[in-house]
Amino acid sequence: MVKITDQVEHLASEVSKLKEAIESDKQLRDKVAELERSAQENTGGKGGGVWKRSWADGLVEAPPDAIFGLAGRYKEDTHPQKVDLVVGAYRTEEGKPYLLPSVAEAERRLAEQRLRKDYAPILGLPEFRHASAGLVLGEDSPALNEGRVATCQSLSGTGALSLVGYLYARFVPIQTQVLLSNPTWANHKAIFDYVGFRNFVNYPYWDEAKRRFDYEGMLRALNEAPQRSIVILHLCAHNPTGCDPTLAQWRGIGRVCWERRHHVVFDSAYQGYASGDLERDAWPARLFERELGLEFAITQSYSKNMGLYGERIGCFSYITKTKSSAEAIQEQVKVIARRTYSNPPVHGARLVTTILRDKQLCKQWEKELSGMSNRIMKMRTELQKQLIKLEVPGNWDHIVSQIGMFSFTGMSKAQCKIMTDRFHVYMLGNGRISMAGLNTKNVEYVAKAMAASIKANPAVHEDGANHIDIEEVVPKIDPLRLPSPLGQWTQLTVPVPDPIFGAYETYKSDPRQEKVNLLLVADGRSIDSKSHLLLSVAQAEEKLAEDRGLKEYMPIDGAADFRKASASLILGSDSPALLENRVATCQSISGTGALSLVAALLSRFLPIETNIVLARPTWSNHRQIFEFCGFRNFLNHRYWNEKKNCLDIDGMLEDLRKAPTRSIVILQLCAHNPTGCDPTREDWRRIGRICWEKRHNVVLDCAYQGYASGDLERDAWPARLFEREIGLEFAITQSFSKPLGLYSERIGCLSYVCKTERAARAIQSQVKTLVRRTYSNPPLHGARIVTTILNDVKLKALWEKELVAMAHRISRLRGELLAELEQLRTPGDWSHFTAKNEMGMFSHTGLTRKQVEMMRKKHAVYLLKTGRLSWPGLTSKNIMRVAQAIDDVVRNESRL
Repeated sequence: MVKITDQVEHLASEVSKLKEAIESDKQLRDKVAELERSAQENTGGKGGGVWKRSWADGLVEAPPDAIFGLAGRYKEDTHPQKVDLVVGAYRTEEGKPYLLPSVAEAERRLAEQRLRKDYAPILGLPEFRHASAGLVLGEDSPALNEGRVATCQSLSGTGALSLVGYLYARFVPIQTQVLLSNPTWANHKAIFDYVGFRNFVNYPYWDEAKRRFDYEGMLRALNEAPQRSIVILHLCAHNPTGCDPTLAQWRGIGRVCWERRHHVVFDSAYQGYASGDLERDAWPARLFERELGLEFAITQSYSKNMGLYGERIGCFSYITKTKSSAEAIQEQVKVIARRTYSNPPVHGARLVTTILRDKQLCKQWEKELSGMSNRIMKMRTELQKQLIKLEVPGNWDHIVSQIGMFSFTGMSKAQCKIMTDRFHVYMLGNGRISMAGLNTKNVEYVAKAMAASIKANPAVHEDGANHIDIEEVVPKIDPLRLPSPLGQWTQLTVPVPDPIFGAYETYKSDPRQEKVNLLLVADGRSIDSKSHLLLSVAQAEEKLAEDRGLKEYMPIDGAADFRKASASLILGSDSPALLENRVATCQSISGTGALSLVAALLSRFLPIETNIVLARPTWSNHRQIFEFCGFRNFLNHRYWNEKKNCLDIDGMLEDLRKAPTRSIVILQLCAHNPTGCDPTREDWRRIGRICWEKRHNVVLDCAYQGYASGDLERDAWPARLFEREIGLEFAITQSFSKPLGLYSERIGCLSYVCKTERAARAIQSQVKTLVRRTYSNPPLHGARIVTTILNDVKLKALWEKELVAMAHRISRLRGELLAELEQLRTPGDWSHFTAKNEMGMFSHTGLTRKQVEMMRKKHAVYLLKTGRLSWPGLTSKNIMRVAQAIDDVVRNESRL
């Protein structure tokens, strides 16, 4: 019996081992199959290639933004009584978004004028900058009138804060302490953290027990902070508490900041919206300038007070002690702007300027401001009344004593969660609510939800009845001693001007009537040396003005219909990657903004020692953008053969093959800048295969699709080759400046073609975090124009005709200039000018720096120092003179 039992146990053990072997073998076979599938995917499905992993394979999805993520949940909620108290955007009594009548009228006037879309200056429109600084400092500001205020148009308030952060990160020690109020807007820390600061300290601001401003605690923290700390202050309507210092308290705060020599940043997002009075809300800034003599920054936004959430219009101002310091700061900020988005969008600036400079419109706007502010105040009173009626525990006086868009309820995180999960009342977890989301129809429901949530999860708070009159406790401070009569920025130097826009400023200052601009013709459709607006764009803009579209915040990554239309324009609507959701997309601030996003993304997830491979020559900003994000290892691949005036494809291929594996390679999709010379289709195949074999991270810069050859499909061919035939992962940085003449709207798109849907989702989520920390949301006007044209059959057909006409005009000019040079028998070979050899806006003339300088001084013909010529600047009236100038400098350079 024992033997039988032993045999049974032995057999059972053998069966178990056999099962384990079979299972192990199955797992092994599954693993092999998985690796084979991965290898197939990573070789573009062609087989026989080397198995390659993408840098994006291990990339995790970034968590959604706390505010916009919650707002997204609200939109998806189907509950009939849901209430949005999350996003700070004004709503009417009916709970609808509000387009201010003054804004609608300004937009109507602009549409009628059919204004050109020329590049705005890097610093923005001068009239906008002056009006904005005057609004907060007063037109009689001594600093403003003495030229001691540096100004720069910005991408709303977030963009202005980003400029300040970048400025400090470059000229203030990175270990400097950054002081933020407790609590504050979450993006304050994120913005300064993004540019490299790590030493953050919260100064007391909100007394949770007494539900009031903690003046004594704040003053103590500012006094104890190291000298020259960075202090972020809210000008008015503090976010999230809605609780502001009194005028006497502002004096005390200013004196401490002055004595401790702190770098003060006034965040001004609610001027006029807070109290309904523009002057009253601006008082702290005027006190700091005129009475206390501080140097400080102001970051201004028109999102709330003009309802221009989607236009992303704001202004950076820096008040200094001397005019030279203001000039130096302004020039340094110009460098920062050039490397991140190049030039600001103009539509929002034009709207603001139109309103501020028209007395009647401005008065109408001030009435609308007062109306919005009054409605918020009524909602505060009504909410407090309902809470008292329901006998909700606690003192709710702070609801009515606070001002502006937000109220800090004092509710706990658990209570806020109950509000959202059980009652569908959406609010931030810190207890902040947007008063603009309340109206007479939902305020009672919200109050009852608050009562039930507090009852379900009670939190103990001290009664705020023992409120101290802060006016009486302002400490006496000794007379001020001036830290430095010249301020803290006297050592700041003025940087070298941008090679393109700096040269353009020199051109504009040239008094000679016969001068010729071959540097930067802002609109590529120059007719008799004057740029004009494309008819397709004008019609789209008129249509948008008639529709009176709202100015709501765009999603962080831009409108979905714009992103889809943009990616399809390059990759084709039948793109496998698009159809399989393998393309991450994000609206950008034109092509520069798209390149900036790629550089920032790669700098965070690739080794910073990675080599950046650029064509020699290339657009000067390519290197500057990647250098700005921290990359330092730059290589040049051969591209232009100076001796033969043609593409050096063999040299290019050899250099790409020699470049270290996984380098970042910047390629230009079509109409190469500055040479105008593109690879053939067979050349592109060879380039793509080498990039695939070397696992390079490819960036296709697309600034001229349709403008290069006049054919949208032909110009997009390299991108479709890379995706469909070669199976590369690559980024596309797209601009609509040249093809649609939307230079001043700053509209572009970043697309990243991935191997998997998961990788695309991860990249898109990470890019959104970059956007949120630099300008928060993209501007909508340019995106609406592009989407209107691309999705309207008639308008798109009209635009395609205009593209053909533009390309043909450039081709004709090439032939005419060549003919003039041949007639003059100008030394050298100029045959590369022809459309057969080059296309697009630019040509690399081959002129030396001395010859270019002679062109400027003797003939008033302006080219870049590199010899790049912009064809749209030529006309039938000046082409002979330009040819004569070239002939003269080529023959007589030795005389210089």
